[in-house]
Amino acid sequence: MRQKALVPSTIVVLLLISIVPLTVSSSDTVISNDITWDENKILSGNITIAEGASLTILPGVTIDGGDGYKIEVAGSLEAQGAHFFSGATPQSPSSHGAGLWQGLVVTATGSVNLEDVIIENTNAGIRSDGSLIIENLTVADSYIGIRNAGVGQINQFSTEAIDNEAVLNSGTITLRGGVINNSAIGIKSTGSAIIEDSTFSNVGVAITATVGDLTANNLTMSTVSVGLATNSGVQFQASGIQANDVSLLADLSNADDFNLDDVQADGNQLLKSNSATGARISNVNFSGRVDINLPVIEQDCDGNCSIESLTISDAKYGVLLTGLGNHHVISSSVYGQQYALRSSQQGHLTINNSSFSSQEAGIITRDTNTEIIGNVFSSTTSRQSIATDIIGGIHNWENLTTSKSYDSGDYNSIGCKAWYATITALNLQADNFSTGILVQESDLSAEHIAAIGGQSHGVELVKGDLAVNQLETKFQSKGLLMGQDSQSTIYHWVAELHDMPLEVEEFSAAYVLDLSVVNSNPAFSDASGQGALYYGSTANLAIATAINKEFLPTTIEITDMLGNIIQAKVTVNTFQMESDENGEVSVPLFSDGSVVTASIYGTGVSKLLNGGIEGQSIQVPVIPSGDWVISSNSSITIQSNTGLQELTGNLILEDNAVLIIENTELIMQTGTTISITDNASIIGINAIITSDTISIADSGYISAYGSQFSTTIKANVSWSCNGDMNVDNLILKLDLALSSNCHLLINNGEINGEAIIPASSSLNITSALHISVIDRGNPLANALIDYQGVSYSTDQSGEVTIQAIARLVDNLQDYSGSVETVVLSYNSYNEIISWDTSKPKTHQFIVSNIDANQINSGNVILDSVWSPYYLDSNLIVPLGRSLTISSGVVLRAADGVSITVDGVLRVNQATISSTGLGDRWAGFILGDSEFSVIDLASTNVFEASPALSIFESGAFIGQDVVFARSLSTDPLISFSSTSNASFSLANSQLSDAGSGCIDADQTAVTLTLVDVTLERCGGPAIRAEQTNLAISNITVGSGSSNGLVLTGVTGELTGLFGTDFDGVGSLLKLDYINEEFIVKNITGKAGQSPAIAGSNNRALNIHNVELTGAPAIDFDYSSGTLSDITLHGEGIGTGLISHHGRFSNNIALSNIKITGYNVGIDLHADDVAAVSRMSIEDSIIDCSTAISVENYPLSISQTAILGVIEFSGATSLQVYDSVFEIKQNISLWDEAIVELFETVTFISQFDNTVKPGNYSVVSHYSDGSKITSLLSGQSPSINILTFTADASGSEKSLVSLIVEAASIGHPIQTLEVNTLEELSPIISFELSTNNPPQFTIISPNSTSIIMQQTEFSSITSATDDLDLSTELNYTWTIFDDGGAQIYSFTSNNSTHLMTITSPGDHILQIKVTDTLGAWSEQLFSLNVKLLDSDQDLISSCDESNWFDLANSRSCGPDVYDDDDDNDGFIDTRDKWPKDPCAWQDTDNDGSPDNINCPAGETTDLFEDQDDDGDGIPDVLEGKSSKDSSFDLMTLILLVLCAVAVVLFLGRMKKGMNQ
Repeated sequence: MRQKALVPSTIVVLLLISIVPLTVSSSDTVISNDITWDENKILSGNITIAEGASLTILPGVTIDGGDGYKIEVAGSLEAQGAHFFSGATPQSPSSHGAGLWQGLVVTATGSVNLEDVIIENTNAGIRSDGSLIIENLTVADSYIGIRNAGVGQINQFSTEAIDNEAVLNSGTITLRGGVINNSAIGIKSTGSAIIEDSTFSNVGVAITATVGDLTANNLTMSTVSVGLATNSGVQFQASGIQANDVSLLADLSNADDFNLDDVQADGNQLLKSNSATGARISNVNFSGRVDINLPVIEQDCDGNCSIESLTISDAKYGVLLTGLGNHHVISSSVYGQQYALRSSQQGHLTINNSSFSSQEAGIITRDTNTEIIGNVFSSTTSRQSIATDIIGGIHNWENLTTSKSYDSGDYNSIGCKAWYATITALNLQADNFSTGILVQESDLSAEHIAAIGGQSHGVELVKGDLAVNQLETKFQSKGLLMGQDSQSTIYHWVAELHDMPLEVEEFSAAYVLDLSVVNSNPAFSDASGQGALYYGSTANLAIATAINKEFLPTTIEITDMLGNIIQAKVTVNTFQMESDENGEVSVPLFSDGSVVTASIYGTGVSKLLNGGIEGQSIQVPVIPSGDWVISSNSSITIQSNTGLQELTGNLILEDNAVLIIENTELIMQTGTTISITDNASIIGINAIITSDTISIADSGYISAYGSQFSTTIKANVSWSCNGDMNVDNLILKLDLALSSNCHLLINNGEINGEAIIPASSSLNITSALHISVIDRGNPLANALIDYQGVSYSTDQSGEVTIQAIARLVDNLQDYSGSVETVVLSYNSYNEIISWDTSKPKTHQFIVSNIDANQINSGNVILDSVWSPYYLDSNLIVPLGRSLTISSGVVLRAADGVSITVDGVLRVNQATISSTGLGDRWAGFILGDSEFSVIDLASTNVFEASPALSIFESGAFIGQDVVFARSLSTDPLISFSSTSNASFSLANSQLSDAGSGCIDADQTAVTLTLVDVTLERCGGPAIRAEQTNLAISNITVGSGSSNGLVLTGVTGELTGLFGTDFDGVGSLLKLDYINEEFIVKNITGKAGQSPAIAGSNNRALNIHNVELTGAPAIDFDYSSGTLSDITLHGEGIGTGLISHHGRFSNNIALSNIKITGYNVGIDLHADDVAAVSRMSIEDSIIDCSTAISVENYPLSISQTAILGVIEFSGATSLQVYDSVFEIKQNISLWDEAIVELFETVTFISQFDNTVKPGNYSVVSHYSDGSKITSLLSGQSPSINILTFTADASGSEKSLVSLIVEAASIGHPIQTLEVNTLEELSPIISFELSTNNPPQFTIISPNSTSIIMQQTEFSSITSATDDLDLSTELNYTWTIFDDGGAQIYSFTSNNSTHLMTITSPGDHILQIKVTDTLGAWSEQLFSLNVKLLDSDQDLISSCDESNWFDLANSRSCGPDVYDDDDDNDGFIDTRDKWPKDPCAWQDTDNDGSPDNINCPAGETTDLFEDQDDDGDGIPDVLEGKSSKDSSFDLMTLILLVLCAVAVVLFLGRMKKGMNQ
């Protein structure tokens, strides 16, 4: 029944155990066997799974990681359905519980296999250097999800609320099925990674790889700042991306191997790179936002970057391409509201079968060379739009079509605009633009051009050249408008439905081989204007141009000089043709003659032929091998496809012959010459002639063709003429010798060699400076050019030419030109150039005026093609707008003009300066919006005062920036006290400031400076007060009053270099600095003040300093730490000064080296009680006066001092372990005391093992005093006073030293040192052996009988080599048969009584320990018998029934014996069953009724005197109850007992008979 009653309670207990987690021991635990956790755990220490061991965690188990503990896996861990977390309380109320415990830590030998596991509240959920196999893991509320440096295979991984990286990989990892939520970084890899089928949401950076390789497939992103990030050195491939609401999908930086494929995304930006060299994106569909002022793609490429099958929709800006590399756009469709595609800088852009659409601009290029392959379309919608806007570059196109919807009110749009460009196209078409094609100061050559629809002009030329085989124009008011200085060559033109097909302005010429006019307005002429039209037509045209001629098609024949038919190239009236196999070609000639040039193999001949006359021919010469004679009025042209033409013999021109050299260098073989006579000539068109000599006579000459071309002569020229000879544009590189009476005038030429001019002759070489001034490509009239005090104004073409004498040699003088200054002035804009008047020069000034209001209507980009720019009024970049200043741009701002940035300013590789002549513009002002950004890269900011002002919030980013030249009253960079902006400046230079380079006063800005040089700052290089600093590696050069003046700052200064500093102040001045500011790595020198100085510093923290000059360091009222300081003196001055110190703490110097000063360290305080002790340790001071001290407590430790010490004041100089001749080199005054200490380390060792010990050190001195010191530990040290002296001359020194060393287990050692010379820095004690005690067990022995619950005695006899037996400790310990300890007792008595309660086999352990801890032990086996109180278990006791027939009694152990005391009364009736002297207690008062002891037995009981307990003694009752007869109950019991005995005997008898 009792067992059944226990079952419910047992179930309850088990249930409670299953609910309450098991608490692990508070100490660390090592698992060295294979175990399984099937219960909940709470860690109170670290768990380590040893190598070779395994831990298995069953489903449903929770593991509480406690407060900062970890599970380290060196073996293996398997968990399924487990939950890891921490129940610890976060320190911060706002904490979400990250970092409460360390998580799982897998060593290189460890492996982890997880399935359906949750990990929370960790520093890092898993940190692995080993193997990971994961199937469905969740990590939440942690700093890092998984940090993998080993090999990881992860399927189904989710995170929530990760502060840093969800996955941080430096090993090899494969992740499939990731779900990353609310993480700063999703995956960061510096190893090898494969990421597939994963989702990222609310993440800062989804995936970033900075080293190694990464492959990502099938990713989904939502609300991500940066999707993919990489850089050079990483092989990064990503495909199958779906992204929503991304700020930037791919940040490539300078990637060299990036591939992105198959993307569906929307957000702000798709891609951004900076100097990338290898990037490819393909099959991308991106939807942007028209309210974001950033291009969808912002790719800067210096290598090969391609975009293929890209679709961009709903973007404000489409694709922006920059850099010097090769961009490829293939099979793409891009929409951008402001522009679809923009390319700038001198790279190369290839567009293949793509389309671009925009409201304003489809394609824009600036200085970029382009190639169009296949069919490219550019369409716009705005009336102000330009579908394709080209400035600069060389362009080769196959098929480009520009289009917009027809708009009758559109009078401004342009299909294709080319400015300063050269374009060669196969097919160019413009549909429905006001002007189809505008060619401005450009060359356009095309096979076919079609301009259909629109209001104004089909094609317009402004100082442009057009060459087209087939031209179609239709519907515009004018088919072709040619502005001044333009030329067109048109082979076939169909002009349809125009008011006027052609208008040619003055100085322009149109050559139209076949002009067909269809349905033009009869009210107008077919061609008009003040220019020229040369045409052919089968129609009757109405021509009203100032000059016009009609071509007469005429067939001519081309042969060689022998009359053989040849196929030659023919040029006539700007048209180029080829003769057929019969040598014939039909050419357009004028009736009064046209010059026809025929050439073959680079040699040609020109001939005047008349139109309409048949049978005319041209013989083309072939350059001979050997001498070449050209005569008889021949006109021959040399052109070479290679640009070089060599002659093997002499070249002789005579008899009016003309040799034209066009765009070719003519090279004569060494030893040959050129001879020009009889009115012959050489005419050069950008020609170079190289020969040993050239001889000119008889009215022969060499000249350039007109003023636009030059001819360079690399030969010694002998020129014979009679009278005046005028030639143009000759550049003579070698010597020139004139004949007598020869007066040579070279217009716009130069000579570099010697001029040999007879007295009767003269040489006059003029040079011309041709200047043009433009404003964004447009001529700028009335600009002033100042030369030698004379002002010249540009004309309506923006041009002016200034003449000068380059060389004048006659009989009176030999004058050469000089370098002169030429100044452009326009409004307040000034620009200066120099001109060496001995040479011609052409210069173009660009003064592109910036309209300050333009940015209010849209973002503005300043391209280098129109640089420099001029800003004459304040410019504000509004919030939501951006100003981009492109690479190569120069911007000059007028005096006092500022640029305020409320929006975004981006400047790359540009220069912004004043307009010169002492003006200062007002610099950049960072606006008051948190979204205001100034981003300067590789940029110069000159002549601004201040250059940068930061008043409120926003961000400034500067990289490779030069700030220079502010006014004397202003710094270069200024921060207001209200500023809380972000500021970062790196790899930059600041110089030539007025009142300082950087000034920051009580600002909330963190001033971040990295690798910055500051020089000639006028005032301090940097002045900062109550500002947080993050400064590293800055250089302060010459020309600044102070280096860094820092007051109450925080943060860190690492790396200050000031070896050229020469200011009146300090290189580094620190005031009111506390422990929150660290200074490291300073190299410099003292100028006119201490190199490092300051006052009122509570906790200086200065390390690693090397300074030259005096004083090097000077602090007042300061404390803190100075370490690793090297000061070099030059024989004068003081190295380090500290005056007054501080009461609570002082300066601590460590590892200081001061050499070469008159005074090494100078210390002064007004009152000893007002200053704490200063310390110097591990240092070297080598100066005439090493240390000078007044009222300043000082401690010196482990320092070498070479020089004297002067010490005064009622305080002490404490010198520890230092090299110093104290008596000879110290002077003490005014109660000063010097104390010398030697540090002694005590070592006790035994068998080469250092052991801890207790030491007593007694120092005895010469004056009879002594000092006792106690110390303990393993190798403890103590400073021993060895000498002391005071200003009065009294001294005492160490006489002896007595040391006792006591180590546990070893005898005490004693050492005495009797002389100071014997005192060693290390005192060692070799410990002697202490043998353990020896002992013998006297009792118990082999014959002893030990009975349970019966006291037995153990007697031991022991001896010891050091201790008496009474000094030893004896320990008795008893173990049961299961090995469990059941008893232990320790005593210094060798005899001990014990009792064992349970029978069976036991072990008695006896351990004897001496006073030093040495011990020995013995084990003794005990067989403990069952308790037999009456000891009746004798041979006659039958153990089968526990009855002794021989003695007629029950027998055996008490547990079987019914009468344990053999008193004849069974135990159940015996009140004292173990006492044979008593059995009955009638009144139950604890005293037996009667005491009757058998022989040999005694008892401690006392007989009861009142057996019935009635208060009347038995003796007074006459007859006690004990004497009366038995009562009825007693009688019955006796009868029953008798019956039982009889039955028992009968049974025994029966058994014996059987």
